[in-house]
Amino acid sequence: MPGTALRCARASLPEDLPERLRALLEKLEEYDSEAEDLVFDIMDLVKNTDIYDSLAALEKRVGQYDFETAADELKPLIEKYS
Repeated sequence: MPGTALRCARASLPEDLPERLRALLEKLEEYDSEAEDLVFDIMDLVKNTDIYDSLAALEKRVGQYDFETAADELKPLIEKYS
């Protein structure tokens, strides 16, 4: 049942995900290269969930040092998962 798998995936998100995403946004806005480590840490916590693919795309931006675009893409995720 695909619907059941989706509900389970959403349920497995860490409780502190909104705080982690906000911390990532802060690093991006400061052009801090530690943002890449932080996005990888978050991705490890959310494997097989709805947000994983979005974070993978965001990580590519961070890897290219396109912090502004990454921050713009992160903001809707923060709203969605807060």
